[in-house]
Amino acid sequence: MIRGKLAAVTAGAGVGLCALVVIQSLAFAVTGAYLLVVAPLLGLVVAWEVYRALHRVCSTGRRRSQLGAFAGIWLLVALAWFGVSFGGVPLLLPALVLSLALALTPRAAGASLCSEPARA
Repeated sequence: MIRGKLAAVTAGAGVGLCALVVIQSLAFAVTGAYLLVVAPLLGLVVAWEVYRALHRVCSTGRRRSQLGAFAGIWLLVALAWFGVSFGGVPLLLPALVLSLALALTPRAAGASLCSEPARA
């Protein structure tokens, strides 16, 4: 129970950090650096979807949701790496926090990550 709450708070912090990156990039856009907004806005959408996937992992325990969260975290890292010119570097910290949330997220009670249903 404590592990689930810690994972939820950590995932929420990851999305919050991503929102702060967007606010930072908007401040840069006011000064004329308009392209610095592109990667953080995309990163915020990806971070939100990772948060939703982690919620589904915790409630249903489906492997597809876990793989979706894993892929979303790697997409954030790719946005940070390839989007350096578009303000993507600060997305590394939210990706790190969301990966910690993925490691902490418990599966639903009785749910198996196997594709086969559990036998009684």
